[in-house]
Amino acid sequence: MDNNTVSLSRIPQHIPEHLVYDFDFLHDEALTADFATGAEVLAARAPDFFWTPRNGGHWVAKGRQAVFDVAREFALFTSVNDQEIDQAVTLRIPIRLDPPAHTPFRRPFNLALSPKMVAGMMDAIRALVVQLVEGVKPAGTCEFVSQVAVPLPVFLFMRMVGLPDEDYVEFRRTIQQAFTTLDLGERKRLYEHFNRLTEGFIRERTAAPGDDVVSQMITADVGGRRPTFEEIQSMVLMLFGGGLDTVANSLALGVRHLAMNPELQAQIREDPSRIVDLVEELLRRFAVANPLRWVAQDAAYEGISLRRGELVMMCPSTANVDPRFFANPSEIRLGRSEAHLSFGAGAHRCPGSHLARAELQIFFEEWFRRIPEFRIDPDTPVAVHPALVFSVDSLGVNWTPGAGG
Repeated sequence: MDNNTVSLSRIPQHIPEHLVYDFDFLHDEALTADFATGAEVLAARAPDFFWTPRNGGHWVAKGRQAVFDVAREFALFTSVNDQEIDQAVTLRIPIRLDPPAHTPFRRPFNLALSPKMVAGMMDAIRALVVQLVEGVKPAGTCEFVSQVAVPLPVFLFMRMVGLPDEDYVEFRRTIQQAFTTLDLGERKRLYEHFNRLTEGFIRERTAAPGDDVVSQMITADVGGRRPTFEEIQSMVLMLFGGGLDTVANSLALGVRHLAMNPELQAQIREDPSRIVDLVEELLRRFAVANPLRWVAQDAAYEGISLRRGELVMMCPSTANVDPRFFANPSEIRLGRSEAHLSFGAGAHRCPGSHLARAELQIFFEEWFRRIPEFRIDPDTPVAVHPALVFSVDSLGVNWTPGAGG
């Protein structure tokens, strides 16, 4: 994939030529044109574990087994970035910790986002979905990202943490910018700005905890003590990073695919019980996050020489279309039994997976109940951009007002 947007870095001597593949995750033309097709191209052409000279040079885990291994083998692929620590970049707890240090900080996330807690939120999720869908239904058209995909998870999340809906704009903008850079200086600046945005309400909750998610973090037991203020800031940063963007992009990519495939829409309308299967397949086919790890020590992986401190990017979007694990992987096949890696694997598996599935499932239930056959609006071009979390910036869809949903 020839791309001259970002200059090529020198290839280290220990990396053989056959493991070098020119891939720029921020500017790749195939990903920008069509995310799913771009992932297929990368999956078909690149080695399972390869080195790209773009963006400073780094490893990419592309095959399903490689992504699974990098996600789970923290003794070799660590979540602790020494460069970030050296440059005092805000540590995101627990995502930038390995077990056992990771374990006590992970527990509050598991409790706050447990299946039991999510079950108690189902009515609130459905009420917000109905409000949003009914709001766009009469017009017969909507810019789906700004009118539905972003408000649903973001407003729900803001209410979970006890903040006004309108505060989300600056929070989300900061998180999105942090996801589009590997530059430590820029990331540090953005994280420090985020901490300034959250400092006031964290201090308020510390003085008078409520029943919201942030208060649960503040009062959590982390190894026999309460978290420090800096640790709370870090946990809140991680919480916002997961809650303000991923579900919105998953929703938009799923609706985009459905809008281009009326036969799949018809299949769901005929049997709405398949929505659970639909959600899993859309999550598999359109994995949006590209988590990072660092090589913990000079070692070898599958005969490949690695050096301590080298960056490794995982690509679940390519792992989920690995034909050695998924039959006809480009197709949306309801009822697949193979497990996808869109939520990761191992100790850092996404704690918000239960909430994400609930939001997506309820959304499609209410959307198909209320909106008739829909299609891409040719007057509103789809705008997407690759990043550490793949983003959809705009998506126009339309339908015939008054037709049966």
